[in-house]
Amino acid sequence: MKILYLLPFFDEDRNSFSKLLAPILDELIAQKIPFEIWSSNSSYEGSYRDYHHKMFAINFKYEFLTFLPTLFLTSIKVWRWKRRNPDGLVHNVGGGNSLVSDVITSHACHAQYLKQKIVYGELGRAILNPIHAMVICTEYFNFRQKLKTISVSNYNTHGIKTYHPKADVITIENASPAARRSWRKERLKNSVFKIIFISNNHRRKGLEPLLDAMVMAKKRNLSWQLSIIGQDPQQDYWSRKVSELNIDDKVTFEGHQADVIDAMIKHDILCFPSRYESFGMIFTEAASIGLPVFGTDVGILSKLYPSWPHLPTLCKHPASGEDIFQGLETFSNNDELLESLGSELQQGASLFSLESMVEQHLQVYQGERQRIKASPITA
Repeated sequence: MKILYLLPFFDEDRNSFSKLLAPILDELIAQKIPFEIWSSNSSYEGSYRDYHHKMFAINFKYEFLTFLPTLFLTSIKVWRWKRRNPDGLVHNVGGGNSLVSDVITSHACHAQYLKQKIVYGELGRAILNPIHAMVICTEYFNFRQKLKTISVSNYNTHGIKTYHPKADVITIENASPAARRSWRKERLKNSVFKIIFISNNHRRKGLEPLLDAMVMAKKRNLSWQLSIIGQDPQQDYWSRKVSELNIDDKVTFEGHQADVIDAMIKHDILCFPSRYESFGMIFTEAASIGLPVFGTDVGILSKLYPSWPHLPTLCKHPASGEDIFQGLETFSNNDELLESLGSELQQGASLFSLESMVEQHLQVYQGERQRIKASPITA
């Protein structure tokens, strides 16, 4: 059996899809199971470069014009690959890369995501951007085929079952590698309260209300400092916004960091008021080192975050600067609460085993291999 992986972009150091796929690839290499990786990345030079091929291009700026042509051309290439490898298995990691697949990983149910956009008053933007309709149609086509679908969380599975009840879906929750380091509270009394925010899509991940919270902190003369890790496509806009809000001295743009754990460990809390997360790998990464996390009630954070009497509740949608400020202010004044939350999150993150995630994927592959062998085409 040979496996073909399809991803929009592949780089295990910069992309969460790739980061989650890496331990599965390592196991395939160990078991000498051949595979290929197709993506749009033309400059990849990472650990899996011998297996990676740039097979299509994605123009994110004009994606609404290029999505369908790219989808159809990629589907033809995959169909030809299947003809050359009749017992091969195509794993479509993302769901929107091809109409020819054997296994799909659903990192998000797009209909569920659009519902959140409506909550944030962005129905007009969703209607005006035709890419949403294209993705919805692609999802509908793939799920109607009853392909084996791997959902990354129970939350996402619920969305798929709600909008696509005929889908053949199994939940395999994401996992992070075991942490080699642990966060420890070392902040001195009355020192700076260091907040970290990590994103490559600042609007969707909730930077705007977080900046509003920083404005409130400055007005109250609180010693807070926000570090923003990642590079947004509209970086100039966010830099200007920080200047307009007069919080240049409170906010630092750090750009891309190869080791986000190293960046996390230098801060007091991760604040991530995201509008939508089907899972939220950033939560398990932070929790795995015991870093306290605060944000919106999304993804796996709802499962990890305890419901203690004196603990600020997660922000409901739509999140406001006031909600975020009040939660962060509680943590900034209570080191003991920070330490307790970090310890609780770390214990919860240990339940998401990387070994279990890999093993469950291999079981899916084995089942699909038997199905392909029994099909009339390969029998």
